[in-house]
Amino acid sequence: MRKIAICILLIMLLFPSIVLADNKDLLGGIKQIALENDQLRQIDDDIYIVKGSGTAGALNNYLSFNNELWRILGFYNGHLKIRRAVSIGRYSFDSTGRTIRFKDSTLGVYLNGDYYDNLSADSVDFIDENGAWYVGKVTQSMNASDSYTNAKKTIWNGKVGIVASYEFLYASIGENCENLNFIGNYSCGVIANDWLGVSQGTTQAWTLSPQFYDDAETRGVPLNIISGGYLDYGSSQYSSHDIYPAVYLKDNIKIVSGTGTSSDPYTIDWYQPHVITVEESSQTENYSVDVDDLSQVEYREIVTFRLSPIVGYELSNVSIIDEDGHEVEYQPTNNSGEYTFVMPNTNISIVPLYSKIKSAIKVEDNSHTKNINIETPDVNAVEYEENVIFHIEPEEGYEVEAVEIKASDGNIIEYQKVEDGYKFVMPDKETTISITYKEIEVLGNEEDTNPQTFDNITVYYSIMIISLGLLIILKKVIKN
Repeated sequence: MRKIAICILLIMLLFPSIVLADNKDLLGGIKQIALENDQLRQIDDDIYIVKGSGTAGALNNYLSFNNELWRILGFYNGHLKIRRAVSIGRYSFDSTGRTIRFKDSTLGVYLNGDYYDNLSADSVDFIDENGAWYVGKVTQSMNASDSYTNAKKTIWNGKVGIVASYEFLYASIGENCENLNFIGNYSCGVIANDWLGVSQGTTQAWTLSPQFYDDAETRGVPLNIISGGYLDYGSSQYSSHDIYPAVYLKDNIKIVSGTGTSSDPYTIDWYQPHVITVEESSQTENYSVDVDDLSQVEYREIVTFRLSPIVGYELSNVSIIDEDGHEVEYQPTNNSGEYTFVMPNTNISIVPLYSKIKSAIKVEDNSHTKNINIETPDVNAVEYEENVIFHIEPEEGYEVEAVEIKASDGNIIEYQKVEDGYKFVMPDKETTISITYKEIEVLGNEEDTNPQTFDNITVYYSIMIISLGLLIILKKVIKN
């Protein structure tokens, strides 16, 4: 994702009406479109210079930086290079007259010292302090391509520079400038057409390109841009020209607003993809995060995520923790278990906390329960998988005929009889204990149709004995 920021910048430069947030991975295609539309000039494998467009003010490449107007100069190996739109004043290149090498000159020391130190802290953060500046020597006999080839033979890594001579030429709208010798050449067609020109009230401006007169590079002059629209040279010590500082920006920035005009310049912010980690938990059945890649989440991106616990558990709390240990605010959506937050400028961890579901136990009977004792702290909040023991005391004259334990989803819960009671494992849903009773049968009840008390049995056998005796007597009488 290294080049995402440059993709976005290219899109805004070429197609301001395109929504930035929807275009993150179009660098190769945009380069080709840009070249086809004659918006950029490619000068190397991954180096592009913004071309001029008619007049200095017509090209929409303005950018707000350091609370000032700057302009996009080009794209260098994944980095955006920008140049201040207005001169900071007129300076000699080297007040000592001892060097024409930018890094050693009084101008280079000032720009990378006092000037840099007085930029806003936010601006300094955006600057690549090791930007690669091509400062190799050029001569009057070189064309634009050769001047670039020679310039990149010597690289100085620094914070703040100024425009190179080859950049001025390549930004020209005149195609012939690429082939013609450019030192003092008036036939390039750049007059008032090159946005890097000095037609807006400036007479001359320094470049960092040195022109040496000898192979030992002991004598020479720095090149400068003339208001007529061409390159010339001047005394490093006695000539004072306008200075337009230039910087490379880090490769993790993006354009967030603006159309690139001087009245509505682009504004930049960090494009710094971060990592979202969802902390593992044995109670998480699954989760989802609505981003393309959990390791490439953009700062300020709106993130929606969902967490689903395993059976018997519910999400009791969610914490989103950044790298410094601070909590990130989030909001629940209208969907259960779904939350949303704005991605901070740091890696974050989503930490779910689960708890066992607590449900109520209800008792349903035929109104013959004298007392039922359920051994749990709160019958309205019984924890999933809790072993529940309950005891039933029926009304006098009744006994338990049947017990049924049913969850709210209709599932029958198994139970065991234990001493003086019953035992079951609490499910993850509200549960109802249903009890049915029957009357106890009592011997001697007056409604009994066949009473078998002791007194009745005695009378019965007495009658039988008397009857038997009478029968014997009767038989004897008959015989006599």
